[in-house]
Amino acid sequence: MNEKFEKIFIESLGLGEDFEVTEDLKPGDIQEWDSMGNLTLIGNLEEQFGIEFSFDDLMNISNVGSLKEVIRRMVEG
Repeated sequence: MNEKFEKIFIESLGLGEDFEVTEDLKPGDIQEWDSMGNLTLIGNLEEQFGIEFSFDDLMNISNVGSLKEVIRRMVEG
Protein backbone atom coordinates (compact mmCIF):
# COMPACT_ATOMS: atom_id res chain seq x y z
CA MET A 1 0.00 0.00 0.00
CA ASN A 2 2.84 2.42 0.77
CA GLU A 3 4.13 2.56 -2.79
CA LYS A 4 0.66 3.02 -4.25
CA PHE A 5 -0.18 5.67 -1.66
CA GLU A 6 3.02 7.61 -2.29
CA LYS A 7 2.50 7.58 -6.06
CA ILE A 8 -1.07 8.89 -5.69
CA PHE A 9 0.07 11.50 -3.14
CA ILE A 10 2.88 12.82 -5.34
CA GLU A 11 0.82 12.85 -8.53
CA SER A 12 -2.26 14.40 -6.87
CA LEU A 13 -0.29 17.30 -5.45
CA GLY A 14 1.98 17.74 -8.48
CA LEU A 15 5.17 17.07 -6.54
CA GLY A 16 8.43 15.87 -8.04
CA GLU A 17 9.08 12.13 -8.22
CA ASP A 18 11.96 12.55 -5.77
CA PHE A 19 9.72 14.11 -3.10
CA GLU A 20 9.99 12.19 0.17
CA VAL A 21 6.61 11.39 1.70
CA THR A 22 7.01 10.98 5.46
CA GLU A 23 4.49 9.83 8.07
CA ASP A 24 4.57 13.16 9.93
CA LEU A 25 4.07 15.34 6.84
CA LYS A 26 0.98 17.54 7.26
CA PRO A 27 -0.90 19.98 5.01
CA GLY A 28 0.83 23.08 6.40
CA ASP A 29 4.25 21.64 5.55
CA ILE A 30 3.97 21.97 1.77
CA GLN A 31 2.31 24.66 -0.31
CA GLU A 32 0.75 22.17 -2.73
CA TRP A 33 -1.29 20.51 0.01
CA ASP A 34 -3.82 23.35 0.18
CA SER A 35 -7.62 23.01 0.12
CA MET A 36 -7.76 22.30 -3.63
CA GLY A 37 -4.83 19.92 -3.42
CA ASN A 38 -6.56 18.13 -0.56
CA LEU A 39 -9.77 17.69 -2.58
CA THR A 40 -7.78 16.25 -5.47
CA LEU A 41 -5.81 13.97 -3.17
CA ILE A 42 -8.86 12.65 -1.33
CA GLY A 43 -10.76 12.06 -4.57
CA ASN A 44 -7.85 10.19 -6.12
CA LEU A 45 -7.32 8.07 -3.01
CA GLU A 46 -11.01 7.16 -2.92
CA GLU A 47 -10.97 6.21 -6.59
CA GLN A 48 -7.72 4.23 -6.53
CA PHE A 49 -8.38 2.37 -3.27
CA GLY A 50 -12.13 1.89 -3.85
CA ILE A 51 -13.07 3.58 -0.58
CA GLU A 52 -15.18 6.53 0.55
CA PHE A 53 -14.06 8.76 3.41
CA SER A 54 -16.68 9.87 5.91
CA PHE A 55 -16.74 13.37 7.34
CA ASP A 56 -15.43 11.98 10.64
CA ASP A 57 -12.58 10.20 8.83
CA LEU A 58 -11.52 13.44 7.18
CA MET A 59 -11.72 15.41 10.41
CA ASN A 60 -9.43 12.91 12.17
CA ILE A 61 -6.67 13.08 9.57
CA SER A 62 -3.82 15.27 10.77
CA ASN A 63 -0.85 13.99 8.74
CA VAL A 64 0.22 11.37 6.21
CA GLY A 65 0.47 8.71 8.91
CA SER A 66 -3.12 9.19 10.09
CA LEU A 67 -4.35 9.32 6.48
CA LYS A 68 -2.63 6.02 5.71
CA GLU A 69 -4.07 4.48 8.87
CA VAL A 70 -7.62 5.44 7.88
CA ILE A 71 -7.08 3.95 4.41
CA ARG A 72 -5.55 0.78 5.88
CA ARG A 73 -8.53 0.35 8.21
CA MET A 74 -11.02 0.84 5.37
CA VAL A 75 -9.23 -1.46 2.93
CA GLU A 76 -8.69 -4.24 5.45
CA GLY A 77 -12.20 -3.61 6.78
